[in-house]
Amino acid sequence: MNQLFFRLTFGLLLFFGSFSFLAAQKPKDIRREADAYFEHQLYAKALDSYTMLQRSNPKDNEVKMRIGICSYFTNDLEQAQKYLGFFIDGENGTEPQACFYLGRCAHEQLEFKEAIKFYKLYLRLQSGLNETQRRGLVDDIKRCASGQLLVAKDKTTLVENLGDKVNGSGDDFAPVLSPNNDEKIYFSSARAGNVGGLRDPKGLKDEIFGSYAADIYSAKITGGEWASVTQLNTLLNTPRQDVILDFNAKGTVMFFFKGFNLQGGEILVDTFRQNSNDNPTYLPTFRSPLDAASGDGYMHFFNDSTLLFSSRRAGGFGGNDLYITELRNGVWAEPKNLGPHINTPYDELSPFLAADGRTLYFSSNSTQSTGGFDVFRIKFDDMKQDWTAATNVGFPINSAGDDLFFRIAKDGQKAFYSSNRKDNGSFGGSDIYVAYFKTVQEEQLVVSEPLLFSQVAEYFATQQENNEENGTSVTTNVVSPEQSVENKATFYEFNSLYYNSEDDILGPVNVRQLNKISRLMNDFPQLKIQLTAHSDPSEKADYDLFFSMKRSEKISDYLIRNGVRASQILLKSCGSNYPIAKNIVDGNLYPAGQRMNRRLDIQIKNIGNLPLRVSISAPEVSEFMAAAEGTRYRNVSKDLSYKVQVAAIKQMYKGELITKYSDAGIEKSADTPTYLYTLGLFKTLSSAEQLRKEIAQKENIKTAFIVAYIGGVRVSLEEAKQYQTVYSDLANYVTYLKNKK
Repeated sequence: MNQLFFRLTFGLLLFFGSFSFLAAQKPKDIRREADAYFEHQLYAKALDSYTMLQRSNPKDNEVKMRIGICSYFTNDLEQAQKYLGFFIDGENGTEPQACFYLGRCAHEQLEFKEAIKFYKLYLRLQSGLNETQRRGLVDDIKRCASGQLLVAKDKTTLVENLGDKVNGSGDDFAPVLSPNNDEKIYFSSARAGNVGGLRDPKGLKDEIFGSYAADIYSAKITGGEWASVTQLNTLLNTPRQDVILDFNAKGTVMFFFKGFNLQGGEILVDTFRQNSNDNPTYLPTFRSPLDAASGDGYMHFFNDSTLLFSSRRAGGFGGNDLYITELRNGVWAEPKNLGPHINTPYDELSPFLAADGRTLYFSSNSTQSTGGFDVFRIKFDDMKQDWTAATNVGFPINSAGDDLFFRIAKDGQKAFYSSNRKDNGSFGGSDIYVAYFKTVQEEQLVVSEPLLFSQVAEYFATQQENNEENGTSVTTNVVSPEQSVENKATFYEFNSLYYNSEDDILGPVNVRQLNKISRLMNDFPQLKIQLTAHSDPSEKADYDLFFSMKRSEKISDYLIRNGVRASQILLKSCGSNYPIAKNIVDGNLYPAGQRMNRRLDIQIKNIGNLPLRVSISAPEVSEFMAAAEGTRYRNVSKDLSYKVQVAAIKQMYKGELITKYSDAGIEKSADTPTYLYTLGLFKTLSSAEQLRKEIAQKENIKTAFIVAYIGGVRVSLEEAKQYQTVYSDLANYVTYLKNKK
């Protein structure tokens, strides 16, 4: 029977719309029709045909199998298990396909132990699986194991389906709360009556095997229930997939997706013009770093200048990752990946950031989910300036299906999302659900300072700057103005790290301090430590400088082995340039002075308003023992100073330059292999510029440039701009950097 005959026959079926017409057909024709429906995943239609065939021939095992599978996809799990059960240890043995779908049925009903049994049996029996299919089944077994840990029902949350006034037999998904009406939601739905009608995957009309593309609808509470469903106008809804994404803060602008499929299209903007005559023929596209044509989507506006979204762009952790971009000075910044605490090698979709700017909800299909996509919750810790571990919100919000688009209402007492779970209350495909919380979700009632997690580091830096300028110390956390948090500062006290030889740089006394430093740095990952190595002049100056750096690296390696991130550690070497005590007295070596000069000084940076106090005891030197070089270094370095960088290399510098000029030094970050060599130590830019010119002319090092420091720490261009009001000479440095480019 050719395709034309199929379409004519099915057209008559649609015209008469009666089961009696189906019954009048020959069994072989019904079978062809049923198989065609099945192949096009029209399982409800296929089930009607297979049921008719089964009545006429109850012993047809292939029809029984198809009835079981269709029943699974139409959410009749009881009937699915009944028919699939015929193929487990029956007269013809056990069918692998039956094992697979019985595993799915058990999984959907949260019978995880039973699901694991059938999945493993399927893996043993089905030899033809490729690596991707096998890995998918193994992941499902892991998800069942995760589900067993979460199986206890949450007594503080009630979940209900929004009902048949909103949900239909197709996919209803992507609920977005109206910003201006607490009793109204918008959503997308693939249902009968949508613009464009039934179409094939290429977008061509197909009344037999076609499916409906999604259109955008609204629903509101009427008579105490969700009803009054309204399809939006045809400027928004088209024969393509139309999916609502979000609104701006005032609810005057709607963002939505339009594409021939859900994997690629464009993001458009509608401004809800009151006068239909003002509506344009074509809506404008949303100008942003998102590329919907390449799959960027699931966008969520935290506010009008902060956008979170999901993307499969290069450089992620695998699958879809979550990103953030912020609007600054009218331009959207380059999106930033939210990092490994959130993103996994699997897919992370549909982010929602609560009003506190710290609590993020998202959906993931990692093996920590209980089935498909589960809703996860993660909190940003201001003190550590990092995310905590993500946690599965559990049942009853999550299911063995795909739970997506989770968003909490402004009152913090309910949340809307979509799920394709297969339970007795579902209507087919994805339905929209509401979760009611017995306990208000405080994160949705709180406004933090700063507003957003991505602003915390900058906020702390500014606070620290203000505190240092005012000579004060603030130890309160960043909290909501509606909350009161009492913070008790933890006190840490350190001394310089002394050594007599290379062998005792990690001696017991220093190790005890390093262990304490490791705990501090691990507890507060935003902190940085600067280790500055000094020595007595026991080697040639250039060797002495490099070996001092190696001592710093030995300390750095110990800290890294104890969990401190390399990026937290800054290393400096001054060699024997700045002794704080005299090495020689009356022409003789002075051991007491040498011991004081063999040390590594410690500085803890970025303390800001963290709940801790750090005291670092400076070496006490009597007036008789004090050396002028150390005093000069301390006085010049404590505020604004300048040096000239002459090399950035991965080895010890070879040549006379280091010994020819004074105040040589080396710097590096523990996470890079490059040593930065500098010369000079000046209070003004003009003095540093004289040395730079001299080095350029006499040594022919044209690449030498000036570096500014505040408190011994390098200053970037942006930091120089910020500190201009405190150090007026930085205005000259800003100009120098701009001209240097």
